[in-house]
Amino acid sequence: MRRRTVAAGAAIGVFFAFIIPVGQIPFAALVAMVLRVNIPVACLATFVNTPLTFGPVYYAAYVVGGLLLGDRPKTYAFSEGLVEDIGWFMQFIAWVHDLGPALVVGTILFSVFGALIAYASVAMGWRISVAARWRRRKAARA
Repeated sequence: MRRRTVAAGAAIGVFFAFIIPVGQIPFAALVAMVLRVNIPVACLATFVNTPLTFGPVYYAAYVVGGLLLGDRPKTYAFSEGLVEDIGWFMQFIAWVHDLGPALVVGTILFSVFGALIAYASVAMGWRISVAARWRRRKAARA
């Protein structure tokens, strides 16, 4: 285990945790394998966005993306007979079409900044840990 491979694995895992809603672990493992970084760390880092946090995170990404694009968050009311008529599908398509650009911009932003923060945090934490061990060794020798 090396500092750079562990930090890069964490960054890859966090990136895929936010960028795609399902299948994060296989994508993170595949990219980690190709880039030759720590695969278990990449897989574990995807759990930063769990099924419990998925909704709030994606809503926040939609709001942030909407603000960046100059859109205001929209509210939608689906019809009562949603299951009975085929109109529900067209309503769903319209809803996805309206949400799409803001959600894509927000998730890309969250993914990139989350990956950068994960890489920096792991690398800095590792460096601080190593420096503390060196200080303890030096103090023990003195």
